[in-house]
Amino acid sequence: MTDVQVYIWNVERGDAILIKGPEENVVVDLGQHSNGFSPTEQMQSHGVSDVGFLLISHPDEDHIKDIPNFLDEYSGFTFRRPKKARPYIEHRKENLYPNKESYQEISEAYLEIDSWSGDVPVSPSDSDRNAGLKFNSYNLHPDDLGIKPADELDDDEDVNLNNLSFLTVMEYNGFKLLTMGDLEDGAIEQLLEKSYVRRAISGTDILVAPHHGRQSSYTSELFEEISPDIVAISDAAGVDSSASSQYSDQTSGKIVEKRDGNYKTRYSITTRNDGVLYFGIDDDGSYKTIID
Repeated sequence: MTDVQVYIWNVERGDAILIKGPEENVVVDLGQHSNGFSPTEQMQSHGVSDVGFLLISHPDEDHIKDIPNFLDEYSGFTFRRPKKARPYIEHRKENLYPNKESYQEISEAYLEIDSWSGDVPVSPSDSDRNAGLKFNSYNLHPDDLGIKPADELDDDEDVNLNNLSFLTVMEYNGFKLLTMGDLEDGAIEQLLEKSYVRRAISGTDILVAPHHGRQSSYTSELFEEISPDIVAISDAAGVDSSASSQYSDQTSGKIVEKRDGNYKTRYSITTRNDGVLYFGIDDDGSYKTIID
């Protein structure tokens, strides 16, 4: 019996993941396709009437673009995000994009739900209410990364928020999926220095490639700790994810089913070529993979 279903939507250069849990649903990031495809609208059309948890890896636009739609449909969820990102979003909203209507709408929605959570680091793992489906997230402080404080930025100055991203492990009965937002290689290596992070990611079955498979986020040190079956890459068509072959070389391979009924061993799968990526996890931790 498939207890947990994971959908990685095709939102081009962004991330949007739905995890349908045994008791509650979890959403990780809310990107949106340039053709107007909305993960929220897709969830509504497929009868997803409630979401228990929303995790935002980091608030770059390609990870939060669908938040206004999400807030129109869902409420009462637990929200987890990097706490220290808020002042940088306020800075972008007020100083960098004051006349960009779309960014104003997106950032206002993000800041609204950010304000609900205060500084309490809540997580689905804080509760046993989802029948053993667990999420553990880890990230670095801006001081660890040498990021300039937001209140010291010039009006026209911006900073890279990629390395504030959460490294998140989804675990269910021995199965593990690892996603890392847009973490780049140096930040990943910093996190791997922590023994509790290494323990958390050990035994990873599926890796969602950080930063859409970009070379800047590939580090061989990660694969000293994990040996995934397959790598999933969320990226746009026609964009070179230059480390995709390197990721494939680090996986053992997984038999993948196409919706037309054909099967093939794959080492990496991508939203740009394979459409929606689906993983169905059974109650014994085994899983199947289906692509378009």
